[in-house]
Amino acid sequence: MLKRNMISTAGCLLLFAASLFTGCSGGGGGGSTPAPSQPVVDAATMSNETLSAVSLRATDIKVTINSPPVVTFKLLTAAGNPIKGLGIASTSTPTSLNYMRFTIAKLVPGTNNAPDQWVNYLVTATSRPTTENVAAGLVDNGDGSYTYTFAKNITDPTQTNGVTYQPTLTHRLAIQISGTIPGTAITLANPANIIYDFIPATGKAVSATDTQREITLIAKCNECHEKLAFHGGGRVETRYCVVCHTDQRKIGRTNSASTGGVFTGTTYIADGEVQGDFAIMVHKIHMGNRLTKTGYDYAGVKYNDIGYSMIDGQINCLKCHVKSDAAPQGDNWKAKPSRAACGSCHDNINFATGANSKAGGAVHIIQTSDANCSTCHTTANITEMHASENNTPNKTMLKAGLVNFTYEIKNVSVSTDNQPVVTFRILKDGAAISLPLTGFTGGPSFLVSYALPQDGITPVDYNNLGKSQAQPASVTLANLISGAQGTLTGPDASGYYTATINGASNAARFPVGATLRAVALQGYFTQAAGTNGIASATARHTISVVKAVTGDTVRRTVVDSAKCAKCHEWFEGHGGNRVYEMQVCVMCHNPNLSSSGRGANVANLSATEAAKLAAAGYSTTDPSGWPEASNNFKDLIHGIHAGSKRAADGAPYRFVRDRGTSGVYYYDWSKVTFPGILKNCESCHVAGTYSGTPANTLRSTQNTKDAGGLFTKTVPNTTDVMLPGFTSACITCHASANAGAHSVSMGGTTLTGQLRSATNAETCAACHSAGKTVDAATVHRR
Repeated sequence: MLKRNMISTAGCLLLFAASLFTGCSGGGGGGSTPAPSQPVVDAATMSNETLSAVSLRATDIKVTINSPPVVTFKLLTAAGNPIKGLGIASTSTPTSLNYMRFTIAKLVPGTNNAPDQWVNYLVTATSRPTTENVAAGLVDNGDGSYTYTFAKNITDPTQTNGVTYQPTLTHRLAIQISGTIPGTAITLANPANIIYDFIPATGKAVSATDTQREITLIAKCNECHEKLAFHGGGRVETRYCVVCHTDQRKIGRTNSASTGGVFTGTTYIADGEVQGDFAIMVHKIHMGNRLTKTGYDYAGVKYNDIGYSMIDGQINCLKCHVKSDAAPQGDNWKAKPSRAACGSCHDNINFATGANSKAGGAVHIIQTSDANCSTCHTTANITEMHASENNTPNKTMLKAGLVNFTYEIKNVSVSTDNQPVVTFRILKDGAAISLPLTGFTGGPSFLVSYALPQDGITPVDYNNLGKSQAQPASVTLANLISGAQGTLTGPDASGYYTATINGASNAARFPVGATLRAVALQGYFTQAAGTNGIASATARHTISVVKAVTGDTVRRTVVDSAKCAKCHEWFEGHGGNRVYEMQVCVMCHNPNLSSSGRGANVANLSATEAAKLAAAGYSTTDPSGWPEASNNFKDLIHGIHAGSKRAADGAPYRFVRDRGTSGVYYYDWSKVTFPGILKNCESCHVAGTYSGTPANTLRSTQNTKDAGGLFTKTVPNTTDVMLPGFTSACITCHASANAGAHSVSMGGTTLTGQLRSATNAETCAACHSAGKTVDAATVHRR
């Protein structure tokens, strides 16, 4: 390994800062010139670890174009120190730069209301937009400043495949700084994509009054993707992506024409649509399995196999597109419709003929240009057509006439008869309602959960001991209003009611000696047709809430529901009955819960689900051999999020769920690819909650078995197959044979589990708990 000496300066101690700054658009590249007292640091003498961790920004950017563009710029660390030594050549390819790449494009204004388009100069008759990194073109000036002279003369159209140099247009310079430290396998952990927009004719940086195309921000992408990085990890900025992913991706490609809406082979150009164009590509990826046409295959990316995790799907345009100072064209999705942008999702429309390939779809007006798109598709119309039924943060608007509910639980106490006594109210569009509610059907239910001693411990998780499949008692609001399963009094002056809950045959009363007692309010009203002028009945999904009994220990919070919302907007489960709040999920998805399919009635198995089971090699007539797995919340979520990884490890996460007469469903999560960084536990978890499991954590039930080995809804049983508490959190993600062998060697198990009666103890905490040599939190940050 190449060794370096750490520079002993106070400024260098800040080189570990992880923030990434890009070059600004104003003031000749933005950023202030560092004070003279800030010393120049040398990448060549840094330790590998320091250089890997360095974060960079650029200042004093200038571009001169008389023939080949000449670029000058200065690089600064996060601490403001100029840094030299990054202009070295690659040891494997000495004619190329090791860390730096450059590209340049112009922004061509659209005509006939067509969108403006980036056009890259670095193309040929056979090659698509690319970058330059010619070592001979780079001069390291030794003071943190660098000069790069492009190899290509962009003023000569014979060198640019006919792309003409237009100095009065907005231009974009992109500089990429990334790569591997020579002689090592260590990469720069914080690649820099420096963007500088300017007008060559005047030499000035682009300002708000100049032509721009800023549609989205990488920060919006990274709400879900965390750190979106492509092409070896060095391209991390959408403003960089767009100058290569242009309509010029069609160069050297042939069109793939669909037959009956089905493509075969590669689809670099699909029915005339350039799939590598950034807007088209990103829309197609996110539209995924909802595209009408099938068989898409762009460079191995099969759009139709991709699922999108956001509630309300692709109509939430605001998830990616928000107008702001940084993205002044962020509302183009509604203000400037075009065939390319709209047709990339709505691929059922053939604008040249007006044909609509979606079954029952209306014929579209023939459009040979974008000139008339906004005549019908006004800003208001587009917003309305993308309106949501759910009142989520990124909705474009709520569908007209729909009302929104909010649930509040003020207090939970326990009567002398162990009945939950719940003080709650329901708000409709911010105002407390009186019950019963007219104009609506259905309504929410209360869930009643608790913990009782089990397996020799007083658990720190709900276990609902004594309940079928460990499920909490559920009592509908309607049954409280009627008095069938409790009583309801109120409201008081603030709209609060008091519910005293019995449940059927007193099933909702807390058992004597129960701890961790809590009540949730979940489920939804359905707004009836005609209520508030709506045409059809519409479910009003509402965020669930939970409250512990006053004085009881509150079940620990391990997952931050707001983090789930980054990718799911609202996470919804069970048909919209459980919404957003993960502390409600754990009431049902507790350590005693496994999937229920092995006890299913095959008469409830549909032909579609039977075909899935048969294709996976399972019997369609004997449920005793169907896959069963822990549905404890941590195991369920780890298994789903690691779906494709588990499949690659040879241990796919799959099970069958029995929903009685509503159906029997086979789930195989093998195609799920986590959109963020899978090893970053804090994508979901609250900091400090995942370096181990607390004392008195119950084991997870992997298979429920009665004495005869058959599935039973009665839990627990000594014959159940279990996953140890710490072990289950790890092997439901790390499911390879090697991981399983390691687990067994430390007293844990593989995914095959161990009998509940087993007495061997896992010792994972000896190494992997907080502060230990391989603390799980530390390892997952590497």
